[in-house]
Amino acid sequence: ILRWYWWRINAWSELAATIAPLFGLGIAKYVLEYDDTTSFIFTISFTTVIWLVATFISSPTKPEVLQAFYDRTTPGGFWKPFRPHGEKGISLGYNFISWLSGTLMIYAVLFFIGYGLLQEWKPFGIWLVTALISGFLMRWGMKKSGL
Repeated sequence: ILRWYWWRINAWSELAATIAPLFGLGIAKYVLEYDDTTSFIFTISFTTVIWLVATFISSPTKPEVLQAFYDRTTPGGFWKPFRPHGEKGISLGYNFISWLSGTLMIYAVLFFIGYGLLQEWKPFGIWLVTALISGFLMRWGMKKSGL
């Protein structure tokens, strides 16, 4: 997914990010003997360092391939070298607001349906209002970002 937000990420980055957690968890659990919470944090940190190192020591994808991808999809994020001069990229801030409020809306809809089925009207109303507000915020963020 990060490949859509940063042009520098390549197949080696993705491969490293897929394999590194296996080693990170093994080290955390069996070498360092961390508890579950600390193992989780260590594994995420270990994986992030590994995929960033893999990204910077490997060659980037060919510029013509990246340009064709950009022209076809116009991804947001850190794609400045491939944007036409003067073109402004998609706002990640508004996209983040849309993503976060959309995620909240999905959970709120699930909860308000559940409480409605159980005929518990106060939490039903709270989750219904939460779903409506988060849906409005999602749509507002999408309009602001040009989606």
